[in-house]
Amino acid sequence: GTYLIDKSVMAWHPHAAIAVALSFLVVFWLAYDAICRAFGQRKNGDAIVGALVAILVCFASYLACHWFAGRAAFLLVGAMMATAMSANVFFWIIPGQRTMVADIAAGRAVDPIHGKRGKQRSVHNTYFTLPVLFAMLSNHYSFTTSHPQNWLVLIVMMGAARPSANFLCCATATTWAATRTPGATPPLVVRASSALWCGWPHPRSRLLSKMKLPAQWRRAEIAKMAPQASKKCRRCWPSAATAATGKTCK
Repeated sequence: GTYLIDKSVMAWHPHAAIAVALSFLVVFWLAYDAICRAFGQRKNGDAIVGALVAILVCFASYLACHWFAGRAAFLLVGAMMATAMSANVFFWIIPGQRTMVADIAAGRAVDPIHGKRGKQRSVHNTYFTLPVLFAMLSNHYSFTTSHPQNWLVLIVMMGAARPSANFLCCATATTWAATRTPGATPPLVVRASSALWCGWPHPRSRLLSKMKLPAQWRRAEIAKMAPQASKKCRRCWPSAATAATGKTCK
């Protein structure tokens, strides 16, 4: 009655308001997941999914701001997108990685669809992060939540997060490449990202060989992985592992 309901916007009964607010989290995830399943692997799938998800977020923002108090609506949209981020990890990214690791350990061919789906959902999570942060922190800026067209304010601010995310990703990678000394070990974030994006062990080493990082970083990381790979891996590693350790893969 204090935070969720604004009777000048919608005179909800508290129980109805709570039920509808919770349904936002579930319905958004189901709709978003259905879009990714239906269009994600088609030609120009990323562009189609991006456009449809953007429309879905705008529609949800409009409904939230016309049904609930402004500050509650902003928080609800942020929670809605954050729920989808968590569900991406729980239902797609981690299960896909486990399947890839199991296939590699058993010597089976790895189905690339798991990597493609995991990458797609990971990219979505990256671009959801800044909009979620804005929505969650919006209560500190009441002029946004109390604006007469607050749903437009929310959409514009979340839309501005897309180029901001691009800038941050590119600037961070450029800074690492420019500031690291030759021969230094790659930052922990690079190693963790390579593991998350690629699985263990083959795809990870392939990614390292393709990443635009100094050669010293790649050699240092592959050298760290090679001793463990000789125990776990049933297929030959890329030649970079042999060059880094002087050992052939068994």
